[in-house]
Amino acid sequence: MEKILIIELSFLALGILFASLLILILILWKLSHRISQLTQLDYDIVMPPVPNSVIEKIRIAEANYYSQTSRLRRWMERGQDIFTLLFPRIINRLNFSVGRMRMKPHTIEKLIPWAIEQGYLKLYTPQKKNQSFLLAYFAMQPLISRWQASVVIEHLREQHPQLKSMSWDDIERDSQLIQKIYSGYMGAGNDWKAWKSSLIPGPEAVRRFKKIN
Repeated sequence: MEKILIIELSFLALGILFASLLILILILWKLSHRISQLTQLDYDIVMPPVPNSVIEKIRIAEANYYSQTSRLRRWMERGQDIFTLLFPRIINRLNFSVGRMRMKPHTIEKLIPWAIEQGYLKLYTPQKKNQSFLLAYFAMQPLISRWQASVVIEHLREQHPQLKSMSWDDIERDSQLIQKIYSGYMGAGNDWKAWKSSLIPGPEAVRRFKKIN
């Protein structure tokens, strides 16, 4: 009886070891594939003229908001960031917010053509559709994450009938205008017509900014 138990435990240990090796091989293969995809990219990024103070206030507003959510929500957000490093394709497909700026991959993906047109992105290799998932991976890198956020913010300013005629110096000095842009950064409650109709920020943006000003 003891011999049978020992044999069964031995098979179990071998099974666990074999499974662990398979997982390790899979992870190494994925990393190798990721490196290959990254080395195929050749590009330059140019920062839009969004003041650093505007980007930083929006980053702090996002950080403050998530710090006040439940522990479970914070663990989920942290888990999304960790998962992005291993499986960015899944994060991209689910469009989860990641990185310091809590950027959604689909948001920046839609603006890539506009960024190229405006000269904020220069691609020296053909853009491939199956590489779009790397946007989630890039959102985890501070410099590129900041560029992504500045592209989104500059595009929001350009899309607003009144904001687009204002300079960034004027916007930077007016907290309400920054909050208005932040309303758009959060998605404008999916009511873009209302967002474009005035310079009054949404109540949620105002609430999040109270601890900054």
